[in-house]
Amino acid sequence: MQRIFERLGSRKARVGVAVAAFIAGVAALLVYYNTRQITTQAFINAPVVTLRAPIPGRTALPAGMQIGRRIGKGDELGSIVADTENPRISELTGLIADLTAQRAARQSEVESINAQLAHRRREATGQRQRADFQLTADVKGAQASLAVTAAELERANAAMKESTRRVERADNLRASGFISPAAFDSAKSEEDQARAAQRAAKESMQRAEVVLAGAQKGLQIEGPRGLPYAVTRGQELDQSIADLTARKAQLEKQITAMNTEIEVLQRDLSKQSQAKLLSPVHGAVWSIDSNTGDAVARQGSVLQLVNCEDRWVEAFFSEKDAARIVPGMRVKIRSYYGGTSEWDGEVALMRYGTGRVTVGQYVVDPPPEVMRRQLPVRVATAQIRVNWGQGDAGAPLCNVGRSVEVLPGDDGGSGSKPRSTDKPAP
Repeated sequence: MQRIFERLGSRKARVGVAVAAFIAGVAALLVYYNTRQITTQAFINAPVVTLRAPIPGRTALPAGMQIGRRIGKGDELGSIVADTENPRISELTGLIADLTAQRAARQSEVESINAQLAHRRREATGQRQRADFQLTADVKGAQASLAVTAAELERANAAMKESTRRVERADNLRASGFISPAAFDSAKSEEDQARAAQRAAKESMQRAEVVLAGAQKGLQIEGPRGLPYAVTRGQELDQSIADLTARKAQLEKQITAMNTEIEVLQRDLSKQSQAKLLSPVHGAVWSIDSNTGDAVARQGSVLQLVNCEDRWVEAFFSEKDAARIVPGMRVKIRSYYGGTSEWDGEVALMRYGTGRVTVGQYVVDPPPEVMRRQLPVRVATAQIRVNWGQGDAGAPLCNVGRSVEVLPGDDGGSGSKPRSTDKPAP
């Protein structure tokens, strides 16, 4: 019986050891899957923005400008100062000088027109005064002539009446035989003359009325039968004043347009003489291509800036393992050397043909380690979005270019179990 119990005890011990070994194996496997490296061929990448010179000139960088300097969007990073290096300056200077000369000529013409206008206005004032005086004199003279003709008409009317009475008396006396027919004919002839004088007086009075009406309107019926010289000269002066005023207004508009164009050219000259270099991104100075005092051409590179707000991780895989990496897979990013920093990430896209196919304008070459292991033609690239947080806010150059390793995420890699490419390829 004792031997039977000893055998049962040894079996239980062996079963217990086996169960413990199985549990330890499962735990080790879980730890392996949760802590294994997906790849160590990865680094932090970011866009590099080239800050170019907008004008040709010489670079002027502020004191303390050096690689790695942190910058904010809109910060002034220096300037380009131009003189003889920029041919546009000479061109603008010539244009401004030409416009200034034209403006001065037009201003002189405006001053001459002002003098002519002042002279013609004084003359026009004098002519208007003389025209008013002449009009008054002509009206009064016409009124006097009308009064004279009215008096002559009255006298002719009186003579006509007297002649008519004489004819009537002579007719009675001839019928009574007191006068001869010759005497009657003489009286009759005098009546006809008086009647003709009456008609002439009426016509003279009508003509005097017409002359008065014309004089009141400034017209001359007698003489040259037109407007008086003072009126004519006044009208000529008014027309000349209107023409000079229009010419002056045109010149003033041209001067205003020239002033506007000169201001535009002067602003352009100021921009061509000195241009500020402003940072378009938040980041750090990646490289200095043109030092203070160096001549730089238009669109020449002055500084290269790394954009710290748009960083990602480039990870390289063997094409065999890349088949298990899918967009949306959760991963962790850890610093390869001194791995104290760790970030959460997500695979954004996968691209094959790295080192063989150019895709668009964005090509990532594999690291030298991958090339030495003879994998460049069988390498795929994963672009990983990372939640950086504030863990590396003070890192030099925002950790761009730093090597990292990619680990499974909290979800265990979404069922993907790629093999690490750390081992040499067969």
